[in-house]
Amino acid sequence: MQELAEIIVTDPEVQAKLFEQARAGKLPSHLMLELFRYHGGKPPERVEVVPPNTDNAELRARLGRLSKQDLRAYVDLTRKMMAPGKSSQDARGPQI
Repeated sequence: MQELAEIIVTDPEVQAKLFEQARAGKLPSHLMLELFRYHGGKPPERVEVVPPNTDNAELRARLGRLSKQDLRAYVDLTRKMMAPGKSSQDARGPQI
């Protein structure tokens, strides 16, 4: 039986027909699911979502090592990035 299955599955005409049916959306759904399982492996039974790290200790430590001038530049850049719908020139304000 395994030999027969191998002959059928490796036949170029059978492969072409399966491909045509898959492209046309006419391949039986159970067969399509099996193809996806063979291609990508069995999907996980459950997905574990890891919550993001909201501890800002590392960021605070890095910011604490900045000079006052660098900290001001960082704050200015952050404000420019957070300004809704404004270009960097607009966020900077009028130049004298």
